[in-house]
Amino acid sequence: MKKIFITLGISILVYSINAQCISGNCETGFGNVKNADVTYSGYFYNNLANGLGIMESATVDNYYGDFLNQQFNGFGAIYTKDNKLQLKSN
Repeated sequence: MKKIFITLGISILVYSINAQCISGNCETGFGNVKNADVTYSGYFYNNLANGLGIMESATVDNYYGDFLNQQFNGFGAIYTKDNKLQLKSN
């Protein structure tokens, strides 16, 4: 199994996860990666999260929206752990 590295940022929180591709095409296509805390489902290009995706975690905020080179980009929504919605755009 090939390891996929994803870097995600929420506000000032930035962390990396070492995740395994669990289904789909995590190189160039639609796939799902997961580690102990985070699941990412979305589009990949050149082994990076690119396009629409969903990053969900039991310990930090969840993000639904656009990614570019594994960073939040464009439009998206952040759902905080206390279920507050924050819309994001750049």
